[in-house]
Amino acid sequence: MHRRQISWRRAVALVAGIAWATGGAAQEPRDRDRLELPLWELGFGLSARQTAEYPAAADYATRVVAFPYVAYRGRFLEIGEDDTFRFIPFRTDRLELAVSIDGNSAVERRGNELSGSLPDLDALVEFGPELIWRAAELPPVIGTRTMARLEFALQTRGAFSVSLTPDYQGFLVRPALRYRQNGAIKPGSRIQATIGPIFATQGLQDYFYTTDASTGPNAFKARAGYMGTELTASFRYPVTRRWRLIGGVGLAYLGGAANEDSPLFDSRVNPSAYVGFTASIFQSKSQALRDR
Repeated sequence: MHRRQISWRRAVALVAGIAWATGGAAQEPRDRDRLELPLWELGFGLSARQTAEYPAAADYATRVVAFPYVAYRGRFLEIGEDDTFRFIPFRTDRLELAVSIDGNSAVERRGNELSGSLPDLDALVEFGPELIWRAAELPPVIGTRTMARLEFALQTRGAFSVSLTPDYQGFLVRPALRYRQNGAIKPGSRIQATIGPIFATQGLQDYFYTTDASTGPNAFKARAGYMGTELTASFRYPVTRRWRLIGGVGLAYLGGAANEDSPLFDSRVNPSAYVGFTASIFQSKSQALRDR
């Protein structure tokens, strides 16, 4: 009996030792890949952005904006980051269905020879569903600490002009191929590149490209169809736990667009860029479980 007890004790000790060793080995990649992002944050940010006044415009606007920084990284709700607001009713490791809201700035002038006879453009708010399929894991482009993801995204959004009374302008469709690597350089960092075409209904094309009889011989009626192809690249880098640098560049090629003959279609190429930072004053102690 005594020998059996010694044997059982040795067996238990051996199993415990193996469990401790394998547990420690398994813990290392989890620690290495941890997000180090709080569930929610409140603070402020500042960004400088240069973009074309509207798609295919020859004139560019430079805007420096200070903004309240609000971020929430829940399982079913995300605020901040890529989109202003995202609700995710369905999510698996490979597939994600969400509803998102985002927007862009107003256009105060359209600077070609017709500018004096054209109204300003209100800011647009976009709202609608998106489907994301995580197609594959890829070797990282930067560093070796995390794998990268190749995603296919399909986004359809209604566009509303924002004034005293919001006005529906039409909807657009954005299929895109996206490369994303979270934790590329250090926990909390991210690099991303996206490419894809944009298609829009006649109403939204009208908003940018239609001119009426008041412009004389330059009257033009826009039509639905292909709007252009966008290539973007962006990064997020945590300088400290509370301060992060953000930035990105973009290039839109609009050759072959449905309304290339519009007198408001001035350029086939629209580059863009932005840089900024966010400062987190208040943070949750709870950590986010994922970084989209």
